[in-house]
Amino acid sequence: MRPKAYLFDIGKVILRFDFGIGVRAVADRCALAAEDILPAIHEIQIDLERGAIDGPAFFDEAIRRSGFTGEAEAFERAFCDIFTLNEPIAALIEELAARDEAPLYLLSNTSGPHVAWFTSRYRVFDCFRAAIYSHEAGCMKPEPEIFRIAIDRLGLDPAATIYVDDLPDNVAAGAAAGFRAIQYDHEDHAAFLPKWERAVNG
Repeated sequence: MRPKAYLFDIGKVILRFDFGIGVRAVADRCALAAEDILPAIHEIQIDLERGAIDGPAFFDEAIRRSGFTGEAEAFERAFCDIFTLNEPIAALIEELAARDEAPLYLLSNTSGPHVAWFTSRYRVFDCFRAAIYSHEAGCMKPEPEIFRIAIDRLGLDPAATIYVDDLPDNVAAGAAAGFRAIQYDHEDHAAFLPKWERAVNG
C-alpha cells in the first residue's frame, strides 16, 4: 500500500544538533564550569519541551542556574544556534513535497524557542502541512499519548503513514501505535535507503 502521509522527527533526522555549541558560546561568561552547564539546566529544559514553562521563564532560570553574566539575548541565541541541516533528508523531503502525492507532517520533542529558530532559517520546513510539537501537546515521545494526539489532530491512518525517527524507543512506540516506523541514523544515510524503499513500496 502506497503511503497516504509521511511523519518526520526533526532532531538528528532533518536537523543535526549539538548543545555543546551553545555551551562553548557562553561558557566564558558563566559561573559554572562548561561541563556543568547542561546538567544544571537539563530539568528545566525538559519542562520547556513539555510546555510546563515558557521560553522567557526558561531563559531566566537557565541564566540564573548557570550564572551567565552576559546579555540575555546572547544566551538565548547560543541555546538556539545549535542546528545544521541534514542535506540528504532535506533533499528527500523536498522531493516528496514536489511530487505532492501525500502530505508531510512533523512530530518532534522540541521547544518553542527552537521551533521559532529553525522554521525561520531552513526552507525545508515549508514542505510540511502541520506539526505536533511536544511543548504544545504537553507530552513527549515515546509516550503513547503524543502518538494518539498526532493521529487525531492530523487525521492520520497509521497503517498508511511512514514515520521516521532516530531513537529506537520512539520508533518502537510509533510501531506500537500502528505506524510504518523506520529508524534513521544521520551518520549512515545509505543504510536508511533500503528500509525507506521497503516501507514506501510495502
